[in-house]
Parts: sequence; C-alpha cells; structure tokens
Amino acid sequence: MPIVFTFALSFLGIMFVLSARLLLTLFALDLGAPPATVGIISSLHAVFPLALSWLVGTMADRYGSRWLLLTGAVCGGAGMLVPVFWREIAGLYAAAVMIGLAFAFHAVVIQNLVGIQSKPHERTRNFSNFSL
Repeated sequence: MPIVFTFALSFLGIMFVLSARLLLTLFALDLGAPPATVGIISSLHAVFPLALSWLVGTMADRYGSRWLLLTGAVCGGAGMLVPVFWREIAGLYAAAVMIGLAFAFHAVVIQNLVGIQSKPHERTRNFSNFSL
C-alpha cells in the first residue's frame, strides 16, 4: 500500500471521528441531555484510544494491519448506525464507545503502517506529513 494511500486513510479516519463527535454531541443536545452527559459522550471518543493503544499496537505487530483496519471500520460504521435505531441517551453512549474503539484501531494501525512503509531515510518526513 503506497504511503499516499495511508495518508488518505488517515485523513478519512480523523474526519470520521471528528464529525461523529460533533454529530453525537448535537444529537445529545437535541434529546435534552444535560451538559455533563454531553461532556461524557464527547470524552468517550478519546478514552478507548488512550486505554487500548498498547494492546492494539501489539496486535498490529503480531497479526498485521488489514484485519485491524477492517475491524475498526466495521465498528465505526456500526457505531454511527446505533443512534439511528436507538434514539436515546444510552444509545449515544454505546455509539460513542464503538466509535472510540474504532478510532483506537484506526489511529494505531495507521501509525504502524507509516512506520512499516517508510524507508529509514524517509521515516522522519513521513511521520511529519502524517502528523499534519
């Protein structure tokens, strides 16, 4: 997989998580959730990447990237469908957990791919481009 394709996947994943965070927050406000609940729903997107990054990195080294990216994509897609069928605050909690889990898979695996695909003399430049 070319490094440009990896950067495109990274861009799409970040846009997905940012838009999901915004949509879930607005939907929670529309359902009449108090500010603390909205804050918890918004913060659940970051808890799983924080808690699971080491485990997902180990899995990426051991099993490769394809299945982990696919797992993240399926989990993220399912997370976006949860509020469509479960229009309650509890459904938003479940959606935020699923989307956070999907982003944990996505972020770590994409970083692993950038490192794997980079030649030693290009690694610094590729990680700088990835960070942008």
